[in-house]
Amino acid sequence: MTNRTALARQALRAALQLRRTLSIARECPVNAFDVAQMSGLDVRFLDTPTLQGMFVRDPGPRVLLPSLKHRPRARVLFSCAHEIGHHQLGHGTKANEYLADRPRDLPSSAEEFLANTFAGHLLMPRAAVLEAFHKRNWNASHPTATQVFLVSGELGVGFVTLLGHMCWSLELIPRVDHDQLIKVTPKSLKIELAGDSGRHNVFVVDSLWHNDVPIDLECKELLVMPINFGMSCSLLKLELQAGDTAVFVAMHSGHETVTVDRKKITIRVARQHYVGPYRNRYLSDPDEH
Repeated sequence: MTNRTALARQALRAALQLRRTLSIARECPVNAFDVAQMSGLDVRFLDTPTLQGMFVRDPGPRVLLPSLKHRPRARVLFSCAHEIGHHQLGHGTKANEYLADRPRDLPSSAEEFLANTFAGHLLMPRAAVLEAFHKRNWNASHPTATQVFLVSGELGVGFVTLLGHMCWSLELIPRVDHDQLIKVTPKSLKIELAGDSGRHNVFVVDSLWHNDVPIDLECKELLVMPINFGMSCSLLKLELQAGDTAVFVAMHSGHETVTVDRKKITIRVARQHYVGPYRNRYLSDPDEH
């Protein structure tokens, strides 16, 4: 067994152990921010463009993350899961700086490899990936780009991240399929699903979205849903209906539980480019009303 293989197994065990400790089933998607809070970590968002993520052990365990002004939501969620990994694996304070020109295959230390692998298995355990495809009657071994994109949203990861995990870690798809699917850009998929996506960030939810996973938005972001949901939420404004699709724009911060296709789903909206502690992220702003 190679050293990397042993480390990967250690990270997998730690990720699944945390899910067991928090009573989260393997097949259930999770929100990394919520998991961090449930694990006793103080999560804070900073207006810092160079920060990828930071774990601080003393004087109390904290995770520092960039606001969504500086990084896509999926990237920040993965960074949060990565920092949870440092905490669970007993590592000391770690800071990861964002460098735009850093090579993607830059060798990492054993601790960084462990934390990265932990994050992948925390957010995308085999059971959760397979269940997300199975309940939609899709074949996880032969997915389309659109299918991978929709599942990645539910799992809280990026399209490219899920593709890589399905190929290299879970060995669900061969490399030739991975290399073909990765040619499709998330931007083109958003346009396909939502029309013109140039004005806002776009969050796409399909009819089989897991009801235990909150729909998280920031003000001015778009939420795209099937029109037959008949969903009503005071935080959102219906912007348009086209074919079988309804497009909402997030207008007000706060959180609200709504009935969507006979299921209760929580919608949470933060102020645009929110900076501050996670516990206050979805508080209503009286100035918005």
